[in-house]
Amino acid sequence: MEEEEQEEEEEEEERKQEKLNRNDDRKKETVKEGGTAEDRIRMRKKRKWRTGRSAWKKKKEEKKKKKKKEEKEKEK
Repeated sequence: MEEEEQEEEEEEEERKQEKLNRNDDRKKETVKEGGTAEDRIRMRKKRKWRTGRSAWKKKKEEKKKKKKKEEKEKEK
């Protein structure tokens, strides 16, 4: 009985290890786009940050232009 339980535990550990290895392989697997899956995720996050930042900069510049126009109108 103890031997059977021990064998079952070993098999379970092996299954867990195989699953972990498969996940690691999937992450390391290179893709047509270039780089690993982790690289693609990292680049996606950077793109999102950049687009958000550029939109923020545009709004800020528009506000500055608007202020300058208002100041010029006040002077006239």
